[in-house]
Amino acid sequence: MVNTSERFLYHVGDDGWATRYGVGVGERCLSLKGKATIGDKAVWPSWTPTGNMVRRKPRLGAVC
Repeated sequence: MVNTSERFLYHVGDDGWATRYGVGVGERCLSLKGKATIGDKAVWPSWTPTGNMVRRKPRLGAVC
């Protein structure tokens, strides 16, 4: 379960013990509601804004 207001993911194992992970969540009104599956994990993954994100916030497309 992800608590978006606290920005934590809680994973409860079969033994009943929970592990808490800090997570990033989407902007208000743009975040996912319901159930989702984590498709991939990586340590410090690269990230590029999508076209829709740049259209909403053009500064994201600026090259440093």
